[in-house]
Amino acid sequence: MATDAQAIALQILQSNIQLPPVPTVGVQLLSLNRQPIEEINLSNFIQLVETDPSLVTRLLQMANSAYFGSAVKISSLRQAVVHIGLEEALSAVSWYFFQTALPKFPKLEGFSGKDYWSHSWACAVANRMLGRQDLNIDCLPGELYIAGLLHGVGKLILALHRPADFLQCLENAGMYNLPLFQAELDILGTTDTDIAYEILKTWEFPENICIGVKHFSNPDAAPLQFRQFAQVTQFAYYIANTSGVGNNGDLFSFDLGDTVLGKNSDSPLSDENTRNRVVKDIYDTIRKKHAALSDKESDTAPPSPSTKTVNRNSGSTKRKKAQKKVGWLSRLLQIFK
Repeated sequence: MATDAQAIALQILQSNIQLPPVPTVGVQLLSLNRQPIEEINLSNFIQLVETDPSLVTRLLQMANSAYFGSAVKISSLRQAVVHIGLEEALSAVSWYFFQTALPKFPKLEGFSGKDYWSHSWACAVANRMLGRQDLNIDCLPGELYIAGLLHGVGKLILALHRPADFLQCLENAGMYNLPLFQAELDILGTTDTDIAYEILKTWEFPENICIGVKHFSNPDAAPLQFRQFAQVTQFAYYIANTSGVGNNGDLFSFDLGDTVLGKNSDSPLSDENTRNRVVKDIYDTIRKKHAALSDKESDTAPPSPSTKTVNRNSGSTKRKKAQKKVGWLSRLLQIFK
């Protein structure tokens, strides 16, 4: 018997909304991200990028940006990759590729495509930076990056295919101070991450990335062999949501101490001092890089890693008033409000 997520995914795949297969370049980028960075051949990567002029342009722009500033103008692709580093170049190309390959995020009140992709990028950067042996993380940084980048693809799918229901989920989550996935369960009977899992499986993404996307909201539900991958992605998601960069529609209060890694005494991230130091480093990287690559400076500093953040939203928090469709959980909360 099909689950709600499978049923919705099937409807979407059979609809007139175009969800293109992952192009060859995307498959090759995914393959490179699944390798240790020291095993990737620089010349092969450059040859892959050269097949798409827009990717070449993107890397040249980055290499000459304020963040990666060079004393002389960089004009060749090889110079650009060497200057910014192979790992940074691979991540940037992957971000730009999937951002342009997937359908555009539709216009929704208080939630834009720019916000969505900025948040996805922040989550990807955080996830990659957490893939460190000194944190006892046994996951490839490149795979973590892709999971962070595509963790919210289910929101994109819902915004395209079920915009009224998705807007209602956003409204209920904000009105009743719920995590967005709980509001989705209430309205849809499933979550955007469950839907993303079905879509990514259709695209034949690796199982660990699919599971990481599906279970990062509840890592303990992930199969044991993929549990740490989901735990790290959850921690990265909390960082992205409190970084002040982008907006994924989830305005719930997030506390990094409440994550699985934050509570697990076997994890270095359960130590508050270590956690604050690691998170501050990631915050600084995300904010500085985002400001430089966006050619604008952020006016506000990110919150302290140990504090909760309420109503974090880079755009307008104003949304349409709740429509008639209100789930059982929301009705129950309204009684006791």
